Formats: sequence, structure tokens, C-alpha cells
Amino acid sequence: MIAASLLASALRSELGCSSLCVPGRYLRRGLQGVAVDALIGRLSVARERCAGRMIIDAPIPVIVPARDGASEADCMIVEGPGDLDVESLRNAMPRSPLFIIDLSLWDKHSEVEKKELVEQVISSINYVREYLWDGNLLVSSAPGGFMELFNRYAPDMRHMVRITSNPPLQFMKGARSAVLDPYGDAVSEEELKGVDVFLVGGIVDKERKVSNETFSLYRSLGLDNYGVPRYKLTLWGSRVGVPDRINKIVKILLDAVVGGRGLDDAILAAQSNKDRLQRLVHELQVRGRIINVNGERRLAINENELKDIISRLGINDKVLRRATRGIKLLVENE
Repeated sequence: MIAASLLASALRSELGCSSLCVPGRYLRRGLQGVAVDALIGRLSVARERCAGRMIIDAPIPVIVPARDGASEADCMIVEGPGDLDVESLRNAMPRSPLFIIDLSLWDKHSEVEKKELVEQVISSINYVREYLWDGNLLVSSAPGGFMELFNRYAPDMRHMVRITSNPPLQFMKGARSAVLDPYGDAVSEEELKGVDVFLVGGIVDKERKVSNETFSLYRSLGLDNYGVPRYKLTLWGSRVGVPDRINKIVKILLDAVVGGRGLDDAILAAQSNKDRLQRLVHELQVRGRIINVNGERRLAINENELKDIISRLGINDKVLRRATRGIKLLVENE
């Protein structure tokens, strides 16, 4: 992805590398993962030659060391200091989009929800790394309790995510910013691509019944004074079945804004089984109708409509049976 492409460019222009030797243990996340590891200082590149097998040809040929390999690399991934100018590579990385997870409402969460919130932040880091790197994620209004849990659940996680106790306004003023809010205005792909800074509320309501907390966060941060728009993600005009976990929201935005994926496709790809089931029930209710057949309630739906729902949501018969467990389905032919 972006980090991998910029690493390849830096290797060619700064070190004169024509190919890169990478031990297989560093390639679990592909060349993008290697690039992120270089950006956060875990790995570097040295001008060393090695022979092996070529397994990646672009954006730069990657060779895995092997005794019987027929390919040769003139640069090699190493641990510790190397010849790569890491600061130059970091400066070359795009500053936007920047994702901010704000934890102003941390103390309102239960202990179970706090744990879940930390896990979603950790997952968000991994999603950002699929395209960009840690510099594109910021955690604001972070209390000491968050860091304590973060270090407990990810004690060996090396990262360069900015985690600050300061509010996020300083990072949003003067930038094209937006807040993701399930009660905001529906947003188009074009509008999303025009945003440089996305703020996602650090909110988990696993054990609490809450509503409009993102709007409360929005006002408490003073973002209404600056006219920062509030956007909601929708799938085919409705937010039913749209993932609401912080990490999934970040993934959707990355896929749509950075990866060039259509917004609907990005949402569908991020759906959990629960999300998909909720949307299936919604679609059946909207497109079908309840009828009475010999005193029995049936959900009638046109065959082509049902096929369209199944195709677009990518569901199987098992999920369909779960969605219609409480009522018999009657498929009508035209």
C-alpha cells in the first residue's frame, strides 16, 4: 500500500537498491508491514547482498533468502541500525487522512466497556497500518487509565501513535475536519474524500443504554462553534447494519478514502455476521409484506427481490433461515 510504495521509492532513490532481501519472518503482513516496521524503528535497510527466491515483483522486487535461490538482492532488511533515512521516509508519508479517537467520555464507561474500547483502539492501529502508518492515528483526551489498560493488553506492541491528554481541537482547526456520528447527516463518497481529519468518538455502549453520546461529545469539545460537520455512514440510504465499532468505522473510511473502494462495498466488507443479519431482516421487512394464509402469518416477497438481497449482502441459506425464524417466508414468482 502507501507505506510500501514510498519505502520502495526511498530504497531506489536514496540507497540505489534494485531489489530487497527480506527474511520470511518479517513478511507476515507483506511489504506494507515491512515498511511500517521500518517507519516505527523496528527494522531498517542495509546495503547487503543476498541470494534467494523472488516472491514479490512490485513496487520493488522482494527476495526471500534461500540457498537454492536464483535471484539476488542488493539491499537487505535488518534489525537495528541500517542505511535507511527513516526520518526522510516518515516525512514523505501523507499527513492525511488523520484519524482521531477521542476519549473524553472514558470515565462514563464500565470496566468491561473500557477493556472493549482499548481493544478497538488496538485494532484501529492495525487497520491504519494496512494502508498508512501510526502517524495517521491520534488518540486525544486520553486519561492515565487508558494507558494503563493499553499497556496491559498490548505490552509488547511497538508503535508511534500519538496519544495525548489534550483535546483534539488543535488538530482539527484549519483542516477539513468531520465527526462520525450515527445521528449526523448522510455523507457521500465525494464528501468523505474531501475530509483531512476524521474524529471518531471513543464510545462503547456494551453495558449501558445511551443515545446521542457522539453529539454530546461534539458539543463538549466545542466543535459546534467551528461548524465541523457531523457525518453518518449509510448503506443504501439506511444505517441499519452499518458497523458501529470504532475499528470498523476506521476500516470503512480507510477502504473508501485511501483504498478507493466504493463506500457501500467498504461497509459490506466490514460487516460482522450480526450486522449482516440485522440488515437482512431490515431488507426483508422493507421489500416484503406480511400476509395471512389460512390463518397463518407469512412474509411474502418477490423472488427477484429476494435474490437481489441475497446477492448484495452476500448471505447464505443459514443466515436467511435465522432471519426468518419467527415467520414463514413465502417467495412469490412474477
